[in-house]
Amino acid sequence: MGGEATARATVVLGAQADVGPEELEALGLGLRNQLLELDVEDVELADGGAAPTGAKSPELIATGALAVSLALPVLRSVVKVVVAWMEHRPVRTVTITIGDNSLEVQGVSAGNQQKLIDAFIVAQESARTGDTAAAAPDPVTGADPSPVPDTDGAA
Repeated sequence: MGGEATARATVVLGAQADVGPEELEALGLGLRNQLLELDVEDVELADGGAAPTGAKSPELIATGALAVSLALPVLRSVVKVVVAWMEHRPVRTVTITIGDNSLEVQGVSAGNQQKLIDAFIVAQESARTGDTAAAAPDPVTGADPSPVPDTDGAA
């Protein structure tokens, strides 16, 4: 990954109520395989605490979570794979967390979903570089968060 600093992202699947532990495990492993096709450093099963009774894979079943080590430029590709992957799966949400920032992808319109994804990625880039001036537009309204200069001549 070309000497770039790596980040650790946690990807948590939020499955529909009728999805059992075995199906959740298969879903998580399927997503893991797709993420490994990207230029990520690693994708591991994330430890989520105690698993339900009878769970075959406690690490995954406990939360339906994966830990992805990646360079920041790969984040957009990871999000695109997750969004495409969940379209035809019994997964209600997928939450991607890096540090204190989280992106929850769910059944929202493609336009609004893209705005949310862009805002999340810009926040990660800003956090890495310390550039607070590169704030993303408001994901709902699309408004620029930077202050608007006073142009009416009033002091």
